[in-house]
Order: sequence, then C-alpha cells, then structure tokens
Amino acid sequence: MTSSISWIDHGGLEAILRRMGFRGRRPPAATVEAAAAEPTASPPAAEARAIADFRPPAGALRQRLEAFMTWVVQEGGASVAFLVDRDGLPLVNRGADPDLLAVAASVMRPLESIDSELLLPVGRTVSLELAAGQLRLVAVDTSIGRYIVGHVAAGPLGAGLCAATAAALRRALEPSAEAKTYG
Repeated sequence: MTSSISWIDHGGLEAILRRMGFRGRRPPAATVEAAAAEPTASPPAAEARAIADFRPPAGALRQRLEAFMTWVVQEGGASVAFLVDRDGLPLVNRGADPDLLAVAASVMRPLESIDSELLLPVGRTVSLELAAGQLRLVAVDTSIGRYIVGHVAAGPLGAGLCAATAAALRRALEPSAEAKTYG
C-alpha cells in the first residue's frame, strides 16, 4: 500500500515538512506575547518592482505552460517552481521534489473545503518557511479547474506578483487564437 498524506494526517505532513527543512513549530505563546510587547522600528518599505506582463506564445498548451513557468521563475526569483492540479499532479515542474508537490495539494485542500463548505472567504495563497527559502502556493481558479502554482525563493512574493501569477496562468490556459481559427 502506498502512503499518502492528507490534511488529517498531521504526522505525515510534519514528517515531509521536516525532510524539506521546515523550521518547526511556533514559539510558545509567552514568547510571542513578549515579542509583541517590544516596539520595534519597521524597515522602510521596499519599492515595488514593476512586474513584467505575461503574454503566452501562440502554440500548444505545453509551450504556453513552459513559457508561463519561465515567467514565474524570472519574476519571482524562484529557485524551484511548479504547477500542479488540485490533486497534486504536476503539469510543469522546475526542480521540485515529489514530496513538495504532495505538500502543495495537501496544504491547499483544507482551504478549499473551508471556502466551499463553510462559505468563509479564505486567501488563495499560503506561505511556508523552509530551509531553502519561502514556499509560496498560489491557488488559481480557471475555467477548466483549480491549479496551484508553487514557488520557492529567498523572500516572499508580494501581493501584486501573486495576483499577476493568477492572471498569467489564466492567459496561458486560454486556447491560442491560432487554435480557434479553422480552414
């Protein structure tokens, strides 16, 4: 029997996250409260970098998705990037370990349940701190289903890049104008 993880299997998810370099649990509440009580100067806001507009090439879906993944790597400074369906099956993978792909679907599935069954609006992004950097997962609803874009980089993605990622994936999944032309 093959092993599988789900949002219910806490031990399985924790084991995979440890292998991937997850830095552990939150500090005790007393530590968090003490840190919150100490005022700290926040660093100046970084200037927002212009995000290049993604225009998929005309051609087959595979070419458009490869171009999309190249855009994700370049715009987000990703060392690892991937696109999976809602079940964690990879469509495009740039250096992600299979366990990371499984984590992506397992982490996003509870949010989907909360969003649909409890009718509570939830965010479409999740960020996890790993030893290799920050893993950002962006759930994208499209006309043909929900997909998850995964990205590991030194720092977090900004909200603008998350929104641009969702829009870019939707454009990549649209049939090209040439495919719509007959005769």
